[in-house]
Amino acid sequence: SSSDCAAQCVPFLACSAMIIAVAETLRRSVREAQTAREREAHMNRELQHRVRNTLSVVQGLAAQTFREIPEAKEGMMTYWGSTRFLVTGGAGFLGQSVVEGLARRRARAVVCPRSRDYDLRRERDVARLFSDHRPDVVIHLAAVVGGIGANRANPGRYWYANLVMGANVLEQARLHAVGKLVIAGTVCAYPKHTPVPFREESLWDGYPEETNAPYGVAKKAVLVGAH
Repeated sequence: SSSDCAAQCVPFLACSAMIIAVAETLRRSVREAQTAREREAHMNRELQHRVRNTLSVVQGLAAQTFREIPEAKEGMMTYWGSTRFLVTGGAGFLGQSVVEGLARRRARAVVCPRSRDYDLRRERDVARLFSDHRPDVVIHLAAVVGGIGANRANPGRYWYANLVMGANVLEQARLHAVGKLVIAGTVCAYPKHTPVPFREESLWDGYPEETNAPYGVAKKAVLVGAH
């Protein structure tokens, strides 16, 4: 009868609707996963671009520092031979290039503190570092850094470590009347949608990209302190 047929069709229609709903959910999940992968790939490319820019900026900053030294040969030899340099992060990716540059100029007194001896996150360790070595020039390159995943998982760690290291170095440089202080910033401090190539005047035009904002904001704060 027609009533029996209708009764049999109801479960079939309900089952079909459920299957369609599950299929649509799966399709949506696949699309979201693809979008997430594409977004992360884009962010990785952006981070690599920013790292290359950071290296270029630091190398340019170091070159500018070196160019400011008096050019008379005798005066330069006296300067490099008598000046005490402190390079934090001197064993790192950027620091090694700066230390090599100092060596080529025959700088005799170059200190590259290691974290096992002086933890820059601890005020007393930084105070002891400056008291032990009495630097004339400080080049602050030390940083706690990580990739996108690490920044997402531990934003507080990267914000705190970089902020407090910079603050400690700034304060001890002030207390010891250091003659010259060079601090490396980061392209991660620039706004999320900064036009490429980056320009210094764009630094304060917006909030950094969210995944590395804690690190970038900490570096911005240190820059403000340096001024």
